[in-house]
Amino acid sequence: LAAPRDDVVHLRTQQRNGRKSLTTVQWLSAAYNYAKILRDVKRELCCSGIVVEDEDLGNVVQLQGDHRKAIAAFLVKVGIVTKANVKIHGSNKITELVKRTKLKKRVDNKEFFRTEAQDNVKQLNNKHGGYIGKW
Repeated sequence: LAAPRDDVVHLRTQQRNGRKSLTTVQWLSAAYNYAKILRDVKRELCCSGIVVEDEDLGNVVQLQGDHRKAIAAFLVKVGIVTKANVKIHGSNKITELVKRTKLKKRVDNKEFFRTEAQDNVKQLNNKHGGYIGKW
């Protein structure tokens, strides 16, 4: 096992599929009881999680969802690590950009279908003398 530098705990997120993601907590000291930490984190964040044994990284805590900041705050609050010894990897700007892009695509598609439907109603109104309700 490669030794971590200065006992820094690394928090990472991995994209699963779509909007689903995993948060991993790496390089926690082996002196801690991972099961108790996991239990308390799961209760605090209302999410599911598991402790995975990795050949290179040792024990890694995996949680469902992007909880990097909340886990960092929890670990500091409980006293497992100091704020200086927590490294949060990744950026929220990318996930916000992806969400905005998906939302814009949905809105654009909805507007496209709405204008197409409006055209159909106008054509029907012209055929039937205006008895069909307005859009």
